[in-house]
Amino acid sequence: MVTERGPHGTIAVVTIEPDKEVVSHALTALRNRSLPHLLPMYARELFGRNQLCADITGLISLADPQVGDVYASSYKRKKACADLFISVGDLLDRMMSPAGLLLNPENVWIDPQSGELFFTYIPLRSGDSESHCMLSSIDSDSLEKLLLHDFFSEVITDDIRNRIIDCVNRNDELGYCDAVEIIRTADDKEPRRQKLLTPLAIAWGSILLLIIFFLPVLFGLSGGVTGRLGMYKCGAAFVAGSILLTFSAYIAFHHKDNPSGSERPADEKSGINLLFPESADRDLQKIGSDSPFPEPAFLVEQCEYGKKISKRKRCVIWTDDLLIGSDQLLCDFSVSHASVSPRHARIVRREGLFFLIDLGSRSGSYIGHRKLFSHEENPLSDGDTVRIGDIRFLFSYRDQNENAEWESDHSDVVSPSSFRKVLF
Repeated sequence: MVTERGPHGTIAVVTIEPDKEVVSHALTALRNRSLPHLLPMYARELFGRNQLCADITGLISLADPQVGDVYASSYKRKKACADLFISVGDLLDRMMSPAGLLLNPENVWIDPQSGELFFTYIPLRSGDSESHCMLSSIDSDSLEKLLLHDFFSEVITDDIRNRIIDCVNRNDELGYCDAVEIIRTADDKEPRRQKLLTPLAIAWGSILLLIIFFLPVLFGLSGGVTGRLGMYKCGAAFVAGSILLTFSAYIAFHHKDNPSGSERPADEKSGINLLFPESADRDLQKIGSDSPFPEPAFLVEQCEYGKKISKRKRCVIWTDDLLIGSDQLLCDFSVSHASVSPRHARIVRREGLFFLIDLGSRSGSYIGHRKLFSHEENPLSDGDTVRIGDIRFLFSYRDQNENAEWESDHSDVVSPSSFRKVLF
């Protein structure tokens, strides 16, 4: 894999060899980020070569020396390792061969902010071979070398590692999942240090010192041996005793609310958006009724000069992934025209921006007079002219003709309840 600077960050690029073919449903799952612990990936065509691009913006490789400073506790590292290896079962559930995993430290990535780990999956297969969606298709030697890496060997014992390798060789999926879950629940190798003075012991000690400190005062007030102490000394002793009493009560109350200081920390709730990282100074998104409702965009068919159209096609883009084509069953926005392919293009929305992607159509897709490369994301601006085949549309964030007479066909208007369709 070659690392290069992409349009929105850093990407890792793999060139598709002529004897290889892309597994379409696997690429779709990666592109839609359906597998949370695999790098998102998309395909592109550059200078006549077909390539796969994985977004690694904000991530560091496992071979980087900085990975040792990411986790504050061994529990977080164990949880991240268990979540990473348990994701192999998600591959099998989606009929994706685990043989596509790159099991070397250079291609395992970590998010330094959230602590999540990510595999690199290459959705390719040889044209004359069949992909076996079995656990035993994993290269056990490469997996063992990865588990022997310093990052994993510190939290995965030899017994657990041998059990994982044995389950892979025997194609035992249930045993593999059980072995991985042991990583999450295993005790720390180093015994936890017990504090010599707990908060409760400090509170009781303070009360004991308070009693001993007040005994001479009581004897002095009753005319005992210490009666020669001045009244100012008794007052100072009373003030000091009150401070100690207040301090001991505070410690006891704090210990009651937090009986154990060794609780496992809460999981991190923040992470890097892989494709479009959020800026550090951006306010957190509002949750609940105060959150802003996403504004739609509009595609309106444009009339050629001197040609009148009684009913123009119109599409309201509510979803984050809109498929455009002539296939009325599969596409969200159906355009019945000879120049439009069954699955012609997609419009995706990320972070409030819309992007047009041509899906390798016959007639191509255009923004203005610029023809788009296949499987390449191109940002859309308000007022852009979009051409799908020979049909021209105006992309706008405002409805240009609210009182116009539009088609009532349900395939031309996408409602907010539309679901994203998976491309095969």
